[in-house]
Amino acid sequence: MAEENKEPEKAKERSKLNGTMRRLPDGTWVPRRGRAAKFTDASIIAALHKTRGLVYLASQVLGCTPLTIFNRANKRPEVRSVIEDERNRVVDFGELKLIEAVQRGDAWAVCFLLKTQGRRRGYSERFEVEDIRREMESIRLELASATGRSPGTPPTRFTQDRIGYPELSS
Repeated sequence: MAEENKEPEKAKERSKLNGTMRRLPDGTWVPRRGRAAKFTDASIIAALHKTRGLVYLASQVLGCTPLTIFNRANKRPEVRSVIEDERNRVVDFGELKLIEAVQRGDAWAVCFLLKTQGRRRGYSERFEVEDIRREMESIRLELASATGRSPGTPPTRFTQDRIGYPELSS
């Protein structure tokens, strides 16, 4: 008799885990209104591992929409972390291949590496905003010393009185 009572309890625990039950403020569990979760966290995570964190491919594997996986990732941190971890793993693999291409001496790889990772050492085809700010500051200080003004003094503005426009006769 005790064994028969345990089976429904186990089923109830499983349904709590896969999202078919919801907890009320008083602590009791009731069936979730609306549609039950068709895809478990475990099945979504397995599909994300299989597709290297690519949500659209994982949705095809599961037979659901990508929105289903995005919604689950927003609700469940463990799903979100699998997406991030798999994407980081792919980026690491790409960096490894780039390093191998640099070591082989492939010109495109050397150029790409210097333009991206070597940017702080001056390997860039464009000025960064910070570089332009430093250049403008040095020009401002140079102008201030040449004109004898302090660096914070704004330039003198000319008004009609200083230019001396002639009076208009009416």
